[in-house]
Amino acid sequence: MLEPMDAYCLARHLRDSGNGISDIEDVYTRFAHASLLDGIYPIFLVNTQEDDHACVLLENGRCSVYEARPRVCRLYPFSVDTGTRGRRFAYLQSIDRHQDHFTGRSVSVENWMYENFTRDAREFVEAESDILPELGHLLRRLGEDGRRSILFQVMYYRYYNYNLD
Repeated sequence: MLEPMDAYCLARHLRDSGNGISDIEDVYTRFAHASLLDGIYPIFLVNTQEDDHACVLLENGRCSVYEARPRVCRLYPFSVDTGTRGRRFAYLQSIDRHQDHFTGRSVSVENWMYENFTRDAREFVEAESDILPELGHLLRRLGEDGRRSILFQVMYYRYYNYNLD
């Protein structure tokens, strides 16, 4: 998933490195596509390459935008879910074939977050965790016709209304 802050950071990074990106809409157009989460909530997903379904931002097996990579990539090899017992988030280890992610020193999730996210990014994630459940609740209450009538407004204000400067 490509979140609004991810697209903003990618747009700034790509614009500043001379990759023909002038605004956040360019990122969505070139690297992502819209989808509905649970048939209700509009999100953007990063495109994949046709031949091997790898991320379109990979070049020669390496991330071409590593400094501005999306949150889901920064979290990897962890995933996050809603917390329980008074915690905001629950972090889970992704189980995959890349077991070498955990060789060497031990890593705490808290340290991982501080090493891989700026303060602004951490604050954004916390703000999102407060806003999104309420937005989802409101969208469900609207019903299908109501959601369809405001879909553009939700997409615009959530994903496009950013000034890169």
